[in-house]
Amino acid sequence: MTPIYGTGDDYVTAYSVGGMSSATQLTFTNNTNGNATPVADGAVPTGFLISQIHTAINEAGMMDEGYGVNAWVTSSGKGWIQNKEAGTLVYEATAITAVNEPSINPSAGTSGMGVGNIYLLEGTIYQQVIGTNGATGNSIFRSAIGLGAAQEFNIDFLPASQLANPGVVGKYFTYRTIHQRYCVWYSTGSETQPNLNNPGHYTYVYLSVMLETDDSAQTVAEKTIFALNNFQCSLIKSRAGSAITAGSYITASTPTTDFYYWFRVDAVGNDPNVPNTTGVMVDVLSTDTPTKVTQKIVKAINSYQYAVPDYRGLSIKGLMGDRADIGLDDDLPYRFNRNNVKFGGNQISSEQLSLNRQHYHKGVRQTVSQRNSNHRHLVENVDGEVADFDNFGIQSYVLNDPNLLVTKEEYDSIEAGSASRPANASINYVIKY
Repeated sequence: MTPIYGTGDDYVTAYSVGGMSSATQLTFTNNTNGNATPVADGAVPTGFLISQIHTAINEAGMMDEGYGVNAWVTSSGKGWIQNKEAGTLVYEATAITAVNEPSINPSAGTSGMGVGNIYLLEGTIYQQVIGTNGATGNSIFRSAIGLGAAQEFNIDFLPASQLANPGVVGKYFTYRTIHQRYCVWYSTGSETQPNLNNPGHYTYVYLSVMLETDDSAQTVAEKTIFALNNFQCSLIKSRAGSAITAGSYITASTPTTDFYYWFRVDAVGNDPNVPNTTGVMVDVLSTDTPTKVTQKIVKAINSYQYAVPDYRGLSIKGLMGDRADIGLDDDLPYRFNRNNVKFGGNQISSEQLSLNRQHYHKGVRQTVSQRNSNHRHLVENVDGEVADFDNFGIQSYVLNDPNLLVTKEEYDSIEAGSASRPANASINYVIKY
């Protein structure tokens, strides 16, 4: 079982990572963003092999919360990334031309993955010439994302066999928030960190993700998504029950709470009672295979917190499941999950924000005196071109620049989609006899 929601303090969640070649491997992942003490074997050791997938950062001094994004697995090997903060992104290429300034769009970098093939920018983007570089004669630009804008984009992940680059610079992709540029790079053990910085102009925050060489695209997706959310994440390879010492334990921490997970074998073993730490017992048999031990670890850890859905303020929507192809919801791949990043997309407990169905407003132009004396917007629900939108007196939407118009395409995309819907959560309707 894997609780979708938990109550109480921060806790650790155990997952059998999707697509791994061995069912004996699992991850310990914090359910909250932030740095914590890495998973380790206890004073009475279990002998499990433990390694770090991602070490979460301490946010002190960071310009963003974590790495500035929320991220979800949407389907096998795919993910959706959303900036946490909307606002105005401004940079000036003061000593270099704008073409040398990295794009605000996400980039696949050297990863070869599909990054930003589906890219949404909620708001208006503009570019403005603000001067000339005296040394080169080239124009100097300022680019900005309009008021209230936020980036969202997809990633189609690749297996580790295609991301490994042993002995040289790790493969990477990039994205940026309104505050900072980020480089996500992969290592299978011997890769080195990329260096994309341009001293005096811009720098990157580097986020490493450790992979096993046999990780599938689904496993790479899950590990990357955990890291992007700044969740401390470790890989544990379990053993057969006959190889586990009764009373042995491993330790794990969240940013606020310390845990130890101790083993009772064939009903034998004593709680080590680690001071100032919350203990969780894992009951195994000496006849259990490594796979069975893994399953029991997952069940014990994930049963620690009572799981209850929190659907306050949400409408309930039946899970589309295999009816996804009938056209009722074109946004299924981008459903998110606030509490469990493995369950976005067309999956149980995923959520959506409200949306209006795409439609067009045809406006009637007014004179300056009409706007100043009797300001009105006359609209009809008909299909038509949207022209001279700034003449309706709302230039503030495009950063108060009267020379910048909202085009028909931009206007159509604002808060518009294939259907009208309230904020909702997916559930399964079942009958119990």
